[in-house]
Amino acid sequence: MTSTSPPEHRNLVPINNFVSSTGKDGSLMVTDIYIFPDRLAEYVALVTPVVHKMRAMPECLFCEISQDPTDPAHIRIQHSWTKGTDWFTESHG
Repeated sequence: MTSTSPPEHRNLVPINNFVSSTGKDGSLMVTDIYIFPDRLAEYVALVTPVVHKMRAMPECLFCEISQDPTDPAHIRIQHSWTKGTDWFTESHG
């Protein structure tokens, strides 16, 4: 697998919607993206190692990526952390 630069990644993964919620016990972040069907395999190859790395972090409660069964181009990314959204975006943004 080849490395992808941040601008290339943004072109591959256009973010349509990002919602986050932070409370006393941590945060939940949900992102909706749309992937061209002919680039889905490339996206999966790109994101799989990132998901494994996120899941291994002690602050990660869960990290899930799902595909809408009625719209294969629609991908939803959900992850929850023991710390707030600001911590995540400042540390990993």
